[in-house]
Amino acid sequence: MPAKIDDAHRLQILNEAQPRRPWHSCAEKRHCLACQRNFRGSSVRIRRTSGLEPGCPHCGNGPQFWVLPGNPLLEDHVWEDWQLAMSAAESCEDQDDQAAVG
Repeated sequence: MPAKIDDAHRLQILNEAQPRRPWHSCAEKRHCLACQRNFRGSSVRIRRTSGLEPGCPHCGNGPQFWVLPGNPLLEDHVWEDWQLAMSAAESCEDQDDQAAVG
């Protein structure tokens, strides 16, 4: 049976694993991009490997797949616009590179 991790320690583990999106409490939610489900910090699985690694309680993926719920990129039409903007930016960079060479 896994050892229970108290909320203060769990919060520390979550913040160490996700420093750019700090957790303020274990009641906060995140959205996993891998399985498309929301969860609270209190339900995150903590795996004991060489250290303590948090994982989505539904699919096991780590914090690199987690975003804040309500992130506008979670909406399909916003994501499509973002991809279009990124491909246009890459196209402009390619044209700039060609102009610099030629």
